[in-house]
Amino acid sequence: MARVQFSFGPDAIAALRGRLALGAASASQLDLVVACVWRSRTAALGYEPGDEVRLMMAVNARGRRTDAFGGEIPSGYYGNAFVFVVARCAAGELCGRGLGYAVELIREAKARVTYEYMRSVADLMVLEGRPVIARTRSFGVSDVSHAGFDEAEFGWGKPVYAGVIADAHRGGASFLMRGKNDGGEDETFVGIYLPGGCTARYRMEVEALTTAKNLEEASSAPLALRARY
Repeated sequence: MARVQFSFGPDAIAALRGRLALGAASASQLDLVVACVWRSRTAALGYEPGDEVRLMMAVNARGRRTDAFGGEIPSGYYGNAFVFVVARCAAGELCGRGLGYAVELIREAKARVTYEYMRSVADLMVLEGRPVIARTRSFGVSDVSHAGFDEAEFGWGKPVYAGVIADAHRGGASFLMRGKNDGGEDETFVGIYLPGGCTARYRMEVEALTTAKNLEEASSAPLALRARY
């Protein structure tokens, strides 16, 4: 397994947003980055076109509208307050269609998080004894860019970097973190682990999506049959 990290600065975000249809231009920066990484990772791993691939996201319950959750999270509560949602489709659909398709799948999955959904998940955890998460052809992401790590002080200076866990589901999970580039601009950093033979394809896919170049040469390449992860 080899680590590959990309930073998504203003130019990369603008390039990603430029690939969306006019009606989807309001997609968040998070949606754009996650869609890019999920799509590129799927293409790099070379699943069969009919294989179902899944994106699992942690959605924060804090800050949600009162009418959606039946009340705000109590002030002073510092425990977990999130739920996982899943976007899924065939690998061929994800890699063969535009970036906007992945963005819409992500937005639709997050929109399903309501008060009833939260209660249903809690009931499932009790009734099924916390069932194991499906990991085959799954990729999990969590946005920790607003967790306040840049404000932490543990006695030896401000933190400047954090990376993906080396054995997080054998490369099946990652975190979105924020930082600044040499020019002082905000950037989103995403590092993932892939089998060594898949990193070149992943780099090609991400770079094609985050530059002004045409994506045709990348997206039209057939999904190769490689080891399943």
